[in-house]
Amino acid sequence: MEKPNAPATERNRDAIHEVIAELCSDDQNEFQLFEIGSGTGQHAAYITPQIENLTWHVSDLEPNHEGIKAWTDDIDKVLGPYSFKVGEHNELPVKNVDFVFSANILHIMHWKLAQQMFKVLSQSLESGSLVLFYGPFNYRGEYTSKGNERLDQWLKERFKDGKSTIRDFEEVNLNMSKLGFILQEDREMPANNRMLIFHKL
Repeated sequence: MEKPNAPATERNRDAIHEVIAELCSDDQNEFQLFEIGSGTGQHAAYITPQIENLTWHVSDLEPNHEGIKAWTDDIDKVLGPYSFKVGEHNELPVKNVDFVFSANILHIMHWKLAQQMFKVLSQSLESGSLVLFYGPFNYRGEYTSKGNERLDQWLKERFKDGKSTIRDFEEVNLNMSKLGFILQEDREMPANNRMLIFHKL
């Protein structure tokens, strides 16, 4: 099949690669990453071949699996795609992962589903594991840029139920902390995005 294309991945993939490469800098260890909401699979396809000690597990809803395979089937250290739907699955399909990564899903999914996902992560991950959320966030209830404000308006116009919106950093941090995570880093990323890195206690 023709490979699907998500243009945003080409704009943010190098910055995301830099973060993950730093986390895998101990070349004496092998690292396992599980991605929630892999979409097209382009992040996995681009980043995994550049990090020798990383295995990347892709996951998404089944309708997206063929597109992910088109990007990743020929890459040895990309495994999956796994079926994983927040709200239906109560644990990750892969055990003993070092990192969970997700890009641009918190502002799409319903907040109640996001809270369920946080709970699944808390129940599934071992102490020392990291959770990485990439995307736009508000701070103290305020947009960080006009671009993010326009994105939020677009989300509300496209998803009429009002369930999709840019999340407040403080609310994400509070919910994660209640479930045994501490914020390790809040890193500035391109185009008014952030990378939130949480450490499981």
